[in-house]
Amino acid sequence: MKEKLKTFLEQYSSCNIKKIKEIIIKYDYISFDIFDTLIKRDVPKPIDTFKLLEKKFKASGFYNDRIAAEEKARKNGKAEVTINDIYSNIKPQYKFLKEKEIEIEKNICTINKDFISIYEYCIKNKKVILTSDMYLPEEVIIEILNTNNINGYTKIYISNKYDKTKANGNLYEYIIADLNINKNQILHIGNSFKADYFKPMLYSIKALKIPTFVKRSKKINKKINYVDSFINNHTSDEYDDYFKFGYERFGILMYGFINWLFYEMQESNVECVYFLARDGYIMKKVYDALGYNKKIQSYYFEASRRSLRIPSYNRKMTYEEILKELTVPNMTNLEQIFDSFGLEINNYKKVLEKYNFDESTYLKRDELKDNNSFHNLYDEISSDIFNNADNEREELKKYFSQFDFDKKVAVVDIGCAGIGKVQKYHYFLKFNVPFYFYIS
Repeated sequence: MKEKLKTFLEQYSSCNIKKIKEIIIKYDYISFDIFDTLIKRDVPKPIDTFKLLEKKFKASGFYNDRIAAEEKARKNGKAEVTINDIYSNIKPQYKFLKEKEIEIEKNICTINKDFISIYEYCIKNKKVILTSDMYLPEEVIIEILNTNNINGYTKIYISNKYDKTKANGNLYEYIIADLNINKNQILHIGNSFKADYFKPMLYSIKALKIPTFVKRSKKINKKINYVDSFINNHTSDEYDDYFKFGYERFGILMYGFINWLFYEMQESNVECVYFLARDGYIMKKVYDALGYNKKIQSYYFEASRRSLRIPSYNRKMTYEEILKELTVPNMTNLEQIFDSFGLEINNYKKVLEKYNFDESTYLKRDELKDNNSFHNLYDEISSDIFNNADNEREELKKYFSQFDFDKKVAVVDIGCAGIGKVQKYHYFLKFNVPFYFYIS
């Protein structure tokens, strides 16, 4: 019951965001809470930052000790604690994490996309102050704000600097006196029911409460995790469905695959990796964006399946082997078959007529082996197939000669067709691909 009430209060909104501007007009000063109002963290809950620290630095037990240290620090009589107060109560083996905590806080903070337009409106039309109950130093919070382009405010009030808090109300009293204004001149906006709504109203200061969490990603169900939190904070209603799919689904898949790929290549002492066109284009961009190309060099291998298939035809292949190389659907036509052979069908109209075919004649790939008319047609054009294959093979050799295949390399493709073709070139082009991966 207590948890349900807490959730209700967190999500309670005293005003529709679209109507906030109508209320803002009445006030000279607008006070904004910072965290969960202007700034969001890419974690499900603020304390989950401690779990990230524990995992990243293999500091088993830090999460629980960090929570306990803050609770202990808050019993020392001060209205607000600092991060130094907290770490003075933490176990010695965890003290080195103070600076790490500050750094991770900087890295996981981003603007609240749902609310930044309200802030920008106020900057242009009102005097804006920022107000936060927080243990981080003021200079750190200002750095976070600057990084996220939140500026233009008149003054910032951080609880641990003044040893006064919004939660007990005395920070509001201090602000009114410091600005030398009347209470009816200022409006405060924040997400905390107690600190940002109940307390200022208790002190006769108008306040608006916004919800702590707004679902903007379709991916999120009931329980939000770290990835969900990041996606929800960074996605936007302005993105179309394709962009959202990439951001919420495909990007995660690519990130996981590329991390696995890099690990496997390191384990196998691969010296460079080739991403096959065109499917490998995005994979290479992700690979390079993660900085892995600085350790294992990456190349974009601009060879289509067609450019690899045609040169693989050779005079030693049997009719049946040639048919197996065809990349056409089972129900196909001669235009598709000629294209798979690497020939322009319009140059063979008389040959087609000779065997009662035309470019639109439909055939079943699985029945070509026993189709005598097609076999005869093939015999008549086979020299052209091989001559063309010879020419394209020479051109492909020139392209392959640009790369150093004496190293141990990895070839990455979606499906195994492209990689299979590359492997065959150890016969024609005299190189080996001793290690490769593919997504099937």
